[in-house]
Amino acid sequence: MRATGIIVTTLLLGTAAHAQALPESLEKMIRAAAESGDPRLLETTAGLARKTHPEQIGEIDRLAAELAPQAAPEPPPPPVAVVVLPEPPTPKPSAVWKGEARAGGSLTTGNNDSVGATLGLSLARETPLWRNEFKASGDYSKENGLVSRERYLVSHQVNRRIGGRAYALAVASWEQDRIGGFDRRFSEALGVGVSAIDRPDLDLDLEGGPGWRQTWFVDGAEEETLAWRAAVKAAWRPRDGVSLTNETTTYLQDENSTLASTTALTFKLIGNLSTQASVLVKHETSPPIPLEKTDTTTRMSVVYAF
Repeated sequence: MRATGIIVTTLLLGTAAHAQALPESLEKMIRAAAESGDPRLLETTAGLARKTHPEQIGEIDRLAAELAPQAAPEPPPPPVAVVVLPEPPTPKPSAVWKGEARAGGSLTTGNNDSVGATLGLSLARETPLWRNEFKASGDYSKENGLVSRERYLVSHQVNRRIGGRAYALAVASWEQDRIGGFDRRFSEALGVGVSAIDRPDLDLDLEGGPGWRQTWFVDGAEEETLAWRAAVKAAWRPRDGVSLTNETTTYLQDENSTLASTTALTFKLIGNLSTQASVLVKHETSPPIPLEKTDTTTRMSVVYAF
Protein backbone atom coordinates (compact mmCIF):
# COMPACT_ATOMS: atom_id res chain seq x y z
CA MET A 1 0.00 0.00 0.00
CA ARG A 2 2.83 2.38 0.84
CA ALA A 3 4.56 1.71 -2.49
CA THR A 4 1.37 2.50 -4.36
CA GLY A 5 1.17 5.97 -2.65
CA ILE A 6 4.72 6.84 -3.68
CA ILE A 7 4.03 5.99 -7.30
CA VAL A 8 0.89 8.15 -7.38
CA THR A 9 2.68 11.11 -5.81
CA THR A 10 5.50 10.92 -8.37
CA LEU A 11 3.04 10.85 -11.26
CA LEU A 12 1.19 13.91 -9.90
CA LEU A 13 4.43 15.93 -9.51
CA GLY A 14 5.54 15.03 -13.04
CA THR A 15 2.17 16.04 -14.38
CA ALA A 16 2.32 19.38 -12.54
CA ALA A 17 5.84 20.08 -13.81
CA HIS A 18 4.76 19.21 -17.30
CA ALA A 19 1.75 21.58 -16.96
CA GLN A 20 3.93 24.49 -15.86
CA ALA A 21 6.55 24.27 -18.65
CA LEU A 22 6.04 26.81 -21.45
CA PRO A 23 6.10 25.72 -25.05
CA GLU A 24 9.50 26.36 -26.57
CA SER A 25 8.13 28.67 -29.31
CA LEU A 26 6.22 30.76 -26.76
CA GLU A 27 9.26 31.11 -24.52
CA LYS A 28 11.42 32.17 -27.49
CA MET A 29 8.84 34.78 -28.47
CA ILE A 30 8.80 36.27 -24.97
CA ARG A 31 12.61 36.27 -24.75
CA ALA A 32 12.91 37.95 -28.18
CA ALA A 33 10.54 40.69 -27.04
CA ALA A 34 12.70 41.22 -23.95
CA GLU A 35 15.91 41.35 -25.99
CA SER A 36 14.45 44.14 -28.13
CA GLY A 37 14.90 46.45 -25.15
CA ASP A 38 11.35 47.77 -25.43
CA PRO A 39 9.38 47.11 -22.20
CA ARG A 40 6.09 47.89 -23.97
CA LEU A 41 6.77 45.17 -26.54
CA LEU A 42 7.56 42.69 -23.72
CA GLU A 43 4.34 43.54 -21.90
CA THR A 44 2.29 43.25 -25.09
CA THR A 45 3.84 39.88 -25.95
CA ALA A 46 3.28 38.57 -22.41
CA GLY A 47 -0.34 39.74 -22.57
CA LEU A 48 -0.95 37.83 -25.81
CA ALA A 49 0.70 34.75 -24.25
CA ARG A 50 -1.65 34.94 -21.25
CA LYS A 51 -4.69 35.02 -23.52
CA THR A 52 -3.54 32.13 -25.66
CA HIS A 53 -2.24 30.04 -22.73
CA PRO A 54 -4.39 30.95 -19.69
CA GLU A 55 -3.40 27.74 -17.97
CA GLN A 56 0.23 28.92 -17.84
CA ILE A 57 -0.31 32.48 -16.65
CA GLY A 58 1.88 31.88 -13.60
CA GLU A 59 4.84 30.69 -15.68
CA ILE A 60 4.34 33.52 -18.18
CA ASP A 61 4.31 36.13 -15.38
CA ARG A 62 7.42 34.59 -13.83
CA LEU A 63 9.32 34.66 -17.11
CA ALA A 64 8.17 38.21 -17.93
CA ALA A 65 9.24 39.41 -14.49
CA GLU A 66 12.58 37.67 -14.89
CA LEU A 67 13.21 39.29 -18.28
CA ALA A 68 11.85 42.77 -17.38
CA PRO A 69 15.27 44.29 -16.42
CA GLN A 70 16.63 43.15 -19.78
CA ALA A 71 13.86 45.08 -21.58
CA ALA A 72 14.29 48.24 -19.54
CA PRO A 73 15.59 51.07 -21.73
CA GLU A 74 19.14 52.17 -21.09
CA PRO A 75 19.33 55.45 -19.24
CA PRO A 76 20.24 58.35 -21.50
CA PRO A 77 23.86 59.38 -21.40
CA PRO A 78 24.62 62.29 -19.11
CA PRO A 79 24.51 65.63 -20.84
CA VAL A 80 27.82 66.78 -22.19
CA ALA A 81 28.74 70.35 -21.40
CA VAL A 82 29.81 72.16 -24.54
CA VAL A 83 32.07 75.12 -23.96
CA VAL A 84 32.05 77.59 -26.84
CA LEU A 85 35.29 79.51 -26.88
CA PRO A 86 35.24 82.98 -28.44
CA GLU A 87 37.04 83.25 -31.72
CA PRO A 88 40.42 84.93 -31.40
CA PRO A 89 40.41 88.47 -32.75
CA THR A 90 41.54 88.78 -36.32
CA PRO A 91 44.98 90.38 -36.29
CA LYS A 92 45.06 93.74 -37.95
CA PRO A 93 47.20 93.86 -41.02
CA SER A 94 50.45 95.63 -40.38
CA ALA A 95 50.91 98.98 -42.05
CA VAL A 96 52.87 98.77 -45.27
CA TRP A 97 54.60 101.32 -47.40
CA LYS A 98 52.59 102.54 -50.35
CA GLY A 99 53.78 104.89 -53.02
CA GLU A 100 54.36 105.72 -56.64
CA ALA A 101 57.29 106.10 -58.98
CA ARG A 102 57.26 108.43 -61.99
CA ALA A 103 59.46 109.03 -65.01
CA GLY A 104 59.11 111.40 -67.93
CA GLY A 105 60.26 114.59 -69.55
CA SER A 106 60.48 118.16 -68.28
CA LEU A 107 60.56 121.69 -69.64
CA THR A 108 62.29 124.32 -67.50
CA THR A 109 61.97 128.10 -67.81
CA GLY A 110 63.39 130.96 -65.75
CA ASN A 111 67.12 130.92 -65.08
CA ASN A 112 67.51 128.43 -67.92
CA ASP A 113 65.23 127.27 -70.73
CA SER A 114 65.83 123.59 -71.35
CA VAL A 115 64.19 120.22 -72.03
CA GLY A 116 65.32 117.26 -70.00
CA ALA A 117 64.36 114.16 -68.00
CA THR A 118 62.60 113.88 -64.68
CA LEU A 119 62.33 111.11 -62.09
CA GLY A 120 60.38 110.96 -58.86
CA LEU A 121 59.51 108.64 -55.97
CA SER A 122 56.90 109.05 -53.21
CA LEU A 123 56.38 106.69 -50.27
CA ALA A 124 53.92 106.78 -47.39
CA ARG A 125 53.21 104.57 -44.39
CA GLU A 126 50.34 105.25 -42.00
CA THR A 127 49.15 103.79 -38.69
CA PRO A 128 46.39 105.05 -36.38
CA LEU A 129 48.92 107.39 -34.69
CA TRP A 130 51.80 107.89 -37.12
CA ARG A 131 52.31 108.83 -40.75
CA ASN A 132 55.65 108.76 -42.57
CA GLU A 133 56.18 110.43 -45.95
CA PHE A 134 59.31 110.16 -48.05
CA LYS A 135 59.82 112.01 -51.34
CA ALA A 136 62.65 112.22 -53.83
CA SER A 137 62.80 113.94 -57.22
CA GLY A 138 65.34 114.93 -59.82
CA ASP A 139 65.39 117.04 -63.00
CA TYR A 140 68.34 116.87 -65.36
CA SER A 141 69.10 118.27 -68.81
CA LYS A 142 72.04 119.04 -71.08
CA GLU A 143 72.47 121.50 -73.94
CA ASN A 144 75.50 121.63 -76.25
CA GLY A 145 77.30 119.23 -73.96
CA LEU A 146 76.78 121.42 -70.89
CA VAL A 147 74.51 120.73 -67.94
CA SER A 148 71.64 123.18 -68.17
CA ARG A 149 69.48 121.85 -65.32
CA GLU A 150 70.42 119.72 -62.32
CA ARG A 151 68.02 119.90 -59.43
CA TYR A 152 67.56 117.20 -56.76
CA LEU A 153 65.32 117.10 -53.72
CA VAL A 154 64.93 114.56 -50.89
CA SER A 155 62.54 115.06 -47.96
CA HIS A 156 61.10 113.08 -45.05
CA GLN A 157 58.14 114.09 -42.89
CA VAL A 158 56.76 112.38 -39.78
CA ASN A 159 53.29 113.20 -38.42
CA ARG A 160 51.93 112.14 -35.05
CA ARG A 161 48.21 112.51 -34.29
CA ILE A 162 47.53 114.50 -31.13
CA GLY A 163 43.73 114.47 -31.11
CA GLY A 164 40.88 114.98 -33.52
CA ARG A 165 42.23 116.22 -36.83
CA ALA A 166 45.36 117.80 -35.36
CA TYR A 167 48.86 116.37 -35.57
CA ALA A 168 52.42 117.27 -34.62
CA LEU A 169 55.08 117.06 -37.31
CA ALA A 170 58.79 117.01 -37.97
CA VAL A 171 60.23 117.49 -41.45
CA ALA A 172 63.73 117.51 -42.91
CA SER A 173 64.87 118.03 -46.50
CA TRP A 174 67.98 118.30 -48.64
CA GLU A 175 68.10 119.92 -52.06
CA GLN A 176 70.64 120.87 -54.69
CA ASP A 177 70.13 123.36 -57.51
CA ARG A 178 73.36 124.80 -58.89
CA ILE A 179 71.55 126.57 -61.73
CA GLY A 180 69.34 128.11 -59.04
CA GLY A 181 72.37 129.46 -57.17
CA PHE A 182 73.09 127.01 -54.33
CA ASP A 183 75.18 123.89 -54.09
CA ARG A 184 73.15 122.36 -51.26
CA ARG A 185 70.56 123.40 -48.72
CA PHE A 186 69.25 121.65 -45.61
CA SER A 187 65.90 122.57 -44.06
CA GLU A 188 64.51 121.27 -40.77
CA ALA A 189 61.24 122.22 -39.10
CA LEU A 190 58.89 121.28 -36.28
CA GLY A 191 55.27 122.27 -36.10
CA VAL A 192 51.62 121.33 -35.97
CA GLY A 193 49.09 120.60 -38.66
CA VAL A 194 45.37 120.15 -39.02
CA SER A 195 43.32 118.19 -41.53
CA ALA A 196 40.88 120.98 -42.24
CA ILE A 197 38.95 118.88 -44.79
CA ASP A 198 38.96 115.09 -44.78
CA ARG A 199 36.43 113.71 -47.25
CA PRO A 200 36.54 110.85 -49.74
CA ASP A 201 36.74 113.35 -52.62
CA LEU A 202 38.65 116.23 -50.99
CA ASP A 203 41.57 116.62 -48.56
CA LEU A 204 43.07 119.82 -47.19
CA ASP A 205 45.95 119.96 -44.68
CA LEU A 206 47.37 123.14 -43.17
CA GLU A 207 50.79 123.14 -41.43
CA GLY A 208 53.01 125.65 -39.68
CA GLY A 209 55.96 125.88 -37.32
CA PRO A 210 59.53 127.14 -36.77
CA GLY A 211 62.44 125.91 -38.83
CA TRP A 212 66.18 126.13 -39.37
CA ARG A 213 67.97 126.35 -42.74
CA GLN A 214 71.58 125.98 -43.83
CA THR A 215 72.55 127.04 -47.37
CA TRP A 216 75.84 126.71 -49.27
CA PHE A 217 75.80 128.96 -52.35
CA VAL A 218 77.71 128.25 -55.54
CA ASP A 219 79.82 131.38 -55.01
CA GLY A 220 81.18 129.94 -51.75
CA ALA A 221 79.00 131.94 -49.34
CA GLU A 222 77.21 130.15 -46.49
CA GLU A 223 74.06 131.05 -44.61
CA GLU A 224 72.36 129.69 -41.51
CA THR A 225 69.12 131.24 -40.38
CA LEU A 226 65.89 130.70 -38.49
CA ALA A 227 62.76 130.45 -40.60
CA TRP A 228 59.04 129.95 -40.35
CA ARG A 229 57.64 127.08 -42.36
CA ALA A 230 54.08 127.04 -43.66
CA ALA A 231 52.53 124.45 -45.96
CA VAL A 232 49.21 123.79 -47.70
CA LYS A 233 48.42 120.36 -49.13
CA ALA A 234 45.24 119.74 -51.09
CA ALA A 235 43.86 116.83 -53.13
CA TRP A 236 40.63 116.74 -55.14
CA ARG A 237 39.27 113.53 -56.65
CA PRO A 238 36.28 114.43 -58.84
CA ARG A 239 35.86 110.80 -59.98
CA ASP A 240 37.63 107.46 -59.87
CA GLY A 241 40.99 107.52 -61.59
CA VAL A 242 41.28 111.32 -61.70
CA SER A 243 42.96 113.55 -59.12
CA LEU A 244 44.15 117.15 -58.90
CA THR A 245 46.70 117.90 -56.19
CA ASN A 246 48.65 120.89 -54.97
CA GLU A 247 51.42 121.16 -52.40
CA THR A 248 52.76 124.60 -51.54
CA THR A 249 55.56 125.08 -49.01
CA THR A 250 57.19 128.33 -47.97
CA TYR A 251 60.10 129.15 -45.67
CA LEU A 252 59.93 132.76 -44.47
CA GLN A 253 63.25 134.20 -43.28
CA ASP A 254 65.11 137.51 -43.11
CA GLU A 255 67.58 137.18 -45.99
CA ASN A 256 65.93 134.97 -48.58
CA SER A 257 62.48 133.42 -48.35
CA THR A 258 61.52 130.48 -50.53
CA LEU A 259 58.23 129.30 -51.99
CA ALA A 260 57.76 126.01 -53.88
CA SER A 261 54.39 125.02 -55.31
CA THR A 262 53.63 121.84 -57.27
CA THR A 263 50.28 121.29 -58.99
CA ALA A 264 49.63 117.89 -60.59
CA LEU A 265 46.77 116.41 -62.63
CA THR A 266 46.75 112.60 -62.76
CA PHE A 267 44.67 110.28 -64.96
CA LYS A 268 44.59 106.54 -64.46
CA LEU A 269 45.44 104.57 -67.61
CA ILE A 270 45.23 100.86 -66.76
CA GLY A 271 45.97 98.82 -63.67
CA ASN A 272 48.61 100.64 -61.61
CA LEU A 273 49.69 102.92 -64.46
CA SER A 274 48.69 106.57 -64.73
CA THR A 275 49.76 109.62 -66.67
CA GLN A 276 50.54 112.89 -64.91
CA ALA A 277 51.04 116.50 -65.93
CA SER A 278 52.54 118.78 -63.29
CA VAL A 279 53.94 122.28 -62.88
CA LEU A 280 56.51 123.28 -60.25
CA VAL A 281 56.89 126.99 -59.50
CA LYS A 282 59.90 127.88 -57.35
CA HIS A 283 60.46 131.43 -56.11
CA GLU A 284 63.40 132.90 -54.17
CA THR A 285 62.93 136.44 -52.84
CA SER A 286 66.66 137.30 -52.86
CA PRO A 287 68.63 134.90 -55.09
CA PRO A 288 72.32 135.51 -55.83
CA ILE A 289 72.85 138.16 -58.52
CA PRO A 290 72.20 137.87 -61.48
CA LEU A 291 69.77 134.97 -61.07
CA GLU A 292 66.07 135.38 -61.65
CA LYS A 293 63.69 134.97 -58.74
CA THR A 294 61.31 132.45 -60.33
CA ASP A 295 61.85 129.12 -62.06
CA THR A 296 59.14 126.88 -63.50
CA THR A 297 59.38 123.19 -64.38
CA THR A 298 56.64 121.52 -66.40
CA ARG A 299 56.66 117.74 -66.33
CA MET A 300 54.86 115.01 -68.30
CA SER A 301 55.29 111.62 -66.63
CA VAL A 302 54.10 108.05 -66.48
CA VAL A 303 53.32 107.02 -62.90
CA TYR A 304 53.35 103.51 -61.44
CA ALA A 305 51.53 103.07 -58.12
CA PHE A 306 52.41 100.27 -55.68
